[in-house]
Amino acid sequence: MTRTSTKASKTQGARPARNCATLLPAILLTTMLVVQLRSANFTRSIITTKAAASSISTPLWSSGGMSAKPPPLKTQATPCQRTIAPELYKSQSQEDTILLKWLKGLCNGTYIEMGGLDGVRWSNSHVFNKALDWKGVHVEADPRNYKNLVKNRPNEIANVHAGVCLEDRDLHWVHVPHDAAVCGFLEFAAEDFKKKHWRPFMIKRAKVVKCRRFENILHEVVGDSFHFDFFSLDIEGAELLALQSLNFNEYQFGVILVEADGANGRKDQAIKTILHRAGYTFIGTINRSNWFVNDNFDLIYDDVIYDDKKEG
Repeated sequence: MTRTSTKASKTQGARPARNCATLLPAILLTTMLVVQLRSANFTRSIITTKAAASSISTPLWSSGGMSAKPPPLKTQATPCQRTIAPELYKSQSQEDTILLKWLKGLCNGTYIEMGGLDGVRWSNSHVFNKALDWKGVHVEADPRNYKNLVKNRPNEIANVHAGVCLEDRDLHWVHVPHDAAVCGFLEFAAEDFKKKHWRPFMIKRAKVVKCRRFENILHEVVGDSFHFDFFSLDIEGAELLALQSLNFNEYQFGVILVEADGANGRKDQAIKTILHRAGYTFIGTINRSNWFVNDNFDLIYDDVIYDDKKEG
């Protein structure tokens, strides 16, 4: 009996050891899972923190970003009284006449014109340059138009031979003799457009033209910050690209007019959204263009346009 009891007691005493041996791997596995879970949570927290920090360092404004805006820049224009000869008006649909109503009695102002062809035909800035001593930046992609632009408008801030893209790169410009309206970049043209308007020899003769981010062009010609009194944008459907590649914190405008022929309603709406976020109010569609005015127009031009009202 004693031996049996002793054996039994030894057997019973051995069970906890075997149970511990069985439980130990499970405990270790559980511990490893907890550590891995905590590590994963920690990694996610780092990623979240970095994302938050990245969002804080985002510029105050971008084409799809926040609505905070810098203070308005003042115009460089000065008051003047000039008689303007009728033959100096060159706009296709009286855009220059409308601009003069907004910017009445100002000399030495500044502008950007994209799509001003040779600087004379259908140019919205011609009358300002020739009659009121304004200067500006012309951006023209067509090699032949650019060659004539340099001759016709030599006293400008800059005449730039380039297209506009989201990234700087080389593109190929297809020239169509006697029909400037259907010239364009090979890379941007739809297949049905190519078949309808371009012959194989035209495509073969396409010339390489630099395509640039718009803000990169402006950095080179006017520096990091500048106010233009108006911005005329008419580049055959690429208007949205131009605005998407522009930093509105650095470059500001009194009035903006953008071609809107009704062919692409989604593009027109996207442009309205971008300009609204940048601080420009849409005032209407007039003569094939959508018109926008800086929300701070009165503040920008208070010293030059409204002086007579103050004195009165």
